[in-house]
Amino acid sequence: MVSDCVPPSAPWRPIMDFSTSILKTVIQILHDGARGFEEFGSSLRSPEARELFLKEAQIRLAFAQILDSELARFDKKNTNLGGTTVGTLHRSWGELKGHLGGGDHALVTTASQGEDVAVRTYRDVLDHPDLPSTIRPILLSQLGHLVESHRRVKQLLEASAPR
Repeated sequence: MVSDCVPPSAPWRPIMDFSTSILKTVIQILHDGARGFEEFGSSLRSPEARELFLKEAQIRLAFAQILDSELARFDKKNTNLGGTTVGTLHRSWGELKGHLGGGDHALVTTASQGEDVAVRTYRDVLDHPDLPSTIRPILLSQLGHLVESHRRVKQLLEASAPR
């Protein structure tokens, strides 16, 4: 097999070993987050929370576009990914809780749970041994933003808690 003859230090080896499915997962998580922030943001009563959520929706889409471009370098087909079925169900459950009297707190709780998944996914992907060196700094930068965004969502969660 050709890959057995390639020294581990060969600059293109990580690209050959890298599974694009993990990058696709990150892109799908970003699409889920963008939809969740947009849907929940339009339903929130708090102007501060609404502004944050709608801004984060746009940021998630921008992050996904950056990663879509990187994915196209490794996999010419199967770009233009959407979200996941699990993400759709999660958002629907959050909307239902919000409409059943949970209000902003239910929506922000659901968003915080989604942020937990996004941060965990990024960390898992960054631990992948064959992650191409061109993608690592992009993910690290995006993860920094996700962690800060999650912190802000948690602050909104505390502020929206029933007293």
